[in-house]
Amino acid sequence: MDEIWSDTPSGGDFPCPSNQEGQTARQARQPISGTYVGQHGSRRLELRIDLREPDPPGPYSPLNLISGDLFQEVGGEWEYRSSFLVEHPYVHWGTDRVIITGTMSSLRHLEPAPAGHETASRQVLRITIPVYTPQEPPAPAMVEILHWGTYRSTFLCDRVSAFFRTIELEIDRITGTELPRPFNTQAVATRPADLPAFDLDIVRAYQRAGVDLHLLSDEEVFAPAEAGSDLTWTEDELHNAMQHHFSLWRDEPQWKLYLLIATHFCLYPQSLVTGIMYDSQSRDPDDPYPRQGAAVFYSTMKLAEVWGNLPSAEFDRNFLRTCVHELGHALNLLHSFDKDRPASLSWMNYPWRYPYGYNLPPGWDGTQQFWRNCRFEFDLEELRHLRHHALLEVIPGGAAFGALGHDLPAPVPASLQQLAQAPLALYVRTRPERYLFQFAEPVTVELKLKNQGQRPVIVPNMLNPECGLLQLYIRDPRGQVRLYRPLFKLCGQGQTTELPAGEKLYASVFLAYGADGFYFQEPGEYQIWAVYGAGGVRLRSNALRIRVAFPQTAGEEEMALWTFGPDQGHVLYMQGAPHLDEGNEQLREVAERFPDTNLARYIHLCFGYSQAHQFKDLVAGRVRPAQPEAAIQELEQAVSFPPKAKQSALDNITHGGAVDLLYELYRQADQPMRARSLLTETVRYFKRLEVRPEVIAELRDRAKAIEVGESR
Repeated sequence: MDEIWSDTPSGGDFPCPSNQEGQTARQARQPISGTYVGQHGSRRLELRIDLREPDPPGPYSPLNLISGDLFQEVGGEWEYRSSFLVEHPYVHWGTDRVIITGTMSSLRHLEPAPAGHETASRQVLRITIPVYTPQEPPAPAMVEILHWGTYRSTFLCDRVSAFFRTIELEIDRITGTELPRPFNTQAVATRPADLPAFDLDIVRAYQRAGVDLHLLSDEEVFAPAEAGSDLTWTEDELHNAMQHHFSLWRDEPQWKLYLLIATHFCLYPQSLVTGIMYDSQSRDPDDPYPRQGAAVFYSTMKLAEVWGNLPSAEFDRNFLRTCVHELGHALNLLHSFDKDRPASLSWMNYPWRYPYGYNLPPGWDGTQQFWRNCRFEFDLEELRHLRHHALLEVIPGGAAFGALGHDLPAPVPASLQQLAQAPLALYVRTRPERYLFQFAEPVTVELKLKNQGQRPVIVPNMLNPECGLLQLYIRDPRGQVRLYRPLFKLCGQGQTTELPAGEKLYASVFLAYGADGFYFQEPGEYQIWAVYGAGGVRLRSNALRIRVAFPQTAGEEEMALWTFGPDQGHVLYMQGAPHLDEGNEQLREVAERFPDTNLARYIHLCFGYSQAHQFKDLVAGRVRPAQPEAAIQELEQAVSFPPKAKQSALDNITHGGAVDLLYELYRQADQPMRARSLLTETVRYFKRLEVRPEVIAELRDRAKAIEVGESR
């Protein structure tokens, strides 16, 4: 007869048996928590048991949950079908076996009730695990699923790991960078007073979360002299590295991750980006496997204005936090403040934002307060996600970043007005002003943040949805509201600027493509608005109304087929991606067959930017040099007006950026007359559009400098 230690839900304590025999049995038991795998006919079960028990199975804290994934054999391969969760399992501890029972809740595609059994809408899980000593080989667990009270599935499952997920991690390091060094928690002065001493590195940080991370390789790569001393990395270069230098990369969901330790991101020095999860593309049928890689920027972290002046142990701590944080994004974890948990003491929070998140008071830096309380762990909701959420919500190559398993903040209602006390006003508009976009034309909008108060205001120096302070929402012609999700998630130190009273901050945002694919494929009316949170305020912009025209010819329909693909979307989003051959070929065909469209001019812009800059090819270990002559030809077509049009196909900020680059290329090619003509034409165009006087004055001064021979 069994001797019961506990016959209460697993959240309770474990009373000791009253006799010495029971005490001996307790000391001899092996842990039962971990991952179990079994098969029943053509079905496979991966089970995760996460219970509080007398002898902890690993370096993690239990959550008292049971979860699992079910697979079906199809054509000799296991095809994922569903996931389930058992909360508050009932645990019967005996001297020879442990019995766990509970009701299964659906996480994804749980088998529906058969007809006539809808009222008994539950499936019950029963697990029987034999007790064995450390000297004995473990016996399989018997797992029974009772379906709607009518039939039973039984699996014999072997315990394959003490952890709940197992992930293989491949790391590449650019020459001159380092892996984060292990550090001891007692080596940093700012820490919780009762924090015990233990060593931490990337592997152990995830083991403390119940995830067994296997570091497969640490390879130093790429140091050609022609790459330049600053060695900044663009989004397209990072994307190429992940897809082609990641030796484990496959077109399928898999428990494998890639981390590149690079030097600087391309926005340096304007923005001090320390990390990026750069593979968040959409669940497109042709490219359905996002979140497989991340990068961190070692040289940026070593800057004095970031962490370069910190004691070595504190730098090691911050470097490790950045790596753990970015890999967390690749496992579909959002920032703590994006989940309305700004006071979370998690790897996924920003220390300097603690505990206010988006409502950061002016001048606030919560870094010291964060580290005085941080225990180097994920919070409970994140642990629940990592260990027990549905397979596709967690596994790299699964659901798109932020999709499923997260309660994203609800879109701000269109009726919500800006905060009356806020000194800032936010506007979304098109410049030049226009409300009709051609079919398949990339949609870009201009953002304006204005200080309408009487005093200067400290604001972020960039209005960029990739940085997280700004969200844009799109209501499509069917009335569905979607949060625009950029392809890349940038993390870094918050850089700010002082916005004087009456002054404005501007930005151009490309909205046509993002993590959910193309956002404006359907003709009809759209509404676009932005929500901004910083400096202790949260405000909403106006709602901009635009229309996407219906295709007028069969040729335009064909143009859309060539444009609306994932590679093409990446090229347009990144304004050039030389490694995406198929996407470039399709867009080149569009530009040649439909040269008078606004889309064609945006394609020329992307090709021009791509040709104007070198491309660091991590796969080939070389740098493709810039091709300035080809870039000039592309950019000249990009800034030219379409036939019969009185304005550029590009928005004002994008047009101005293209003009600046073309001007520099003319100067480098020793063509001052063409440079002066370009600036003079741009001055006339911007004056007609009533662009800000200071922009026009700067262009005019540059043109005059060329005229008198002061600039070549």
